[in-house]
Amino acid sequence: SEERIREALEDTDAGPDVDRFVVACPMCMTMYEDGRKTGGYEDDIEITDVTELLVEAIDAKEK
Repeated sequence: SEERIREALEDTDAGPDVDRFVVACPMCMTMYEDGRKTGGYEDDIEITDVTELLVEAIDAKEK
C-alpha cells in the first residue's frame, strides 16, 4: 500500500502537491487508506471516493 502511494505521487507532475487521491473502487479505497496511514501521509493526503466528489458538487450547486 505504501509503495502504491509513492508510485502514484511519482507518476504525476503534481508530485508532492497532491493533497487528494480519488478512487472509484472499495478495494482501492482500503489499500490507499492503509498506505496513507502506514506510509506517513496521514496529514498530507486525503483519500476520496468518486461518489464523495459528486456529493460535494451537488452541495456546492445548491448553495
